[in-house]
Amino acid sequence: MKKLNFSVNEARAVTTLGKTLNVASAARILDISPNALNISIARIEQKINCTLFVRRQKTGEVTIAPGVDCVLAYMQTITDAADLIEDQNKTWSSDTTGGQVILSTSHTIMEYIVGPYFVDFINKNPQLNVSFKQQDDLNSSSAAINEIFISLCYEIEEDYEYFPFHAFIQRYWASRKYLERFGRPESVEDLFHHRVLLRKNIKDPRMLFASMPMSRVFPSNNVKGYEIYGARIVDFLCESGLGIMAAAEETVKLSKLQVENIFPNTEGAKIDIFVKVNKEFLKTPVARYFIDWLFSCRDKAFQSIQTEPSYLYQNQHREKIDA
Repeated sequence: MKKLNFSVNEARAVTTLGKTLNVASAARILDISPNALNISIARIEQKINCTLFVRRQKTGEVTIAPGVDCVLAYMQTITDAADLIEDQNKTWSSDTTGGQVILSTSHTIMEYIVGPYFVDFINKNPQLNVSFKQQDDLNSSSAAINEIFISLCYEIEEDYEYFPFHAFIQRYWASRKYLERFGRPESVEDLFHHRVLLRKNIKDPRMLFASMPMSRVFPSNNVKGYEIYGARIVDFLCESGLGIMAAAEETVKLSKLQVENIFPNTEGAKIDIFVKVNKEFLKTPVARYFIDWLFSCRDKAFQSIQTEPSYLYQNQHREKIDA
């Protein structure tokens, strides 16, 4: 028999709708859109192969389906446990926990995944001292013990634990302005004749295009590339019609960039991102609580763009990934 796992967000969606019996009201409480809530409930129902709520056409109201009381009770158990942990964490003091954590990650994750939820986090946890380092080329060789990374993983370090965060899908993007002016590339190789936006501070530009066949393009000196400092500047210039860029599909959706996928039939490359934390720091309540929050940010952000995270986060199973 297949074991079913539910996230806290899934449990909250079910229990909140079960209490309000109204999609709009439940969505307001959960701080998501009604459409996102409907999608989440539909996915849960598909997962358990059972209808939980009977919808009333066009009213937004629902009734609890017969025979699912045990499911709702189980979901309530999950939310009660999460609430209890949150209440306990609010009683921490800096004296007993160290109370300090540093988050090092890229501008993309900082701006679109963590940033929208940070103010609320600080308001609920004034006893924690959180610092941020925005950097795209992350190296933990001189990291503080309480520094947590969300980044690519080039090599496994013995002193760290690694939790899969998400496999971002990398694709090619151009604005309507660019396509109207320079035409649409017919193939990846055709990028040779187009303007490509390249980050200056990336060690190997081909990393931006991951496993896509850009290696056949970049060795040539004839590429009309731009050397640019700062990933956000790349976004702006692409949207303005200056060139073609590679970016994660999730990033484009979260940032609401006015660009389109120029190779919709080309499968994008997966870029695996991990949460990396020092093993000694992981033993502290602060680290565990903060990591739980980081994954809750991920879930909320992806729920807002109707995207399923690549990896299920289970904070009771922290195992080191294979090298």
